[in-house]
Amino acid sequence: MKVLALALLLVFACSKSEPPAQYTVRGKVVGVGPKLDIHHEAIPTYKHRDGKVKGMASMVMSFTPNEKTPPVAVGDLVTMTFTVHFDADPGTRIVTLEKLPPETKLGLE
Repeated sequence: MKVLALALLLVFACSKSEPPAQYTVRGKVVGVGPKLDIHHEAIPTYKHRDGKVKGMASMVMSFTPNEKTPPVAVGDLVTMTFTVHFDADPGTRIVTLEKLPPETKLGLE
């Protein structure tokens, strides 16, 4: 009986997954369609699949909008919070997205 309890405990302990990483970035909408293409600023705290913080350079990423995503147009400046799910599809999910004033200065490379 003790062996069974220990085995169950190990199964549940090993099956716990960490919550998805969440990041807030500013960027510029560069494509609108079924997906939003956003050129975002660098994310120095980005944690890679191996769990190590290696950062992410400024780049264009595609995001699937959800029912809460407001309409945007190419050229809009935005601030966005998204989560990363390495073993799911879509791998990145928008949590919030808001437009920024057009005069906002971004650090895009």
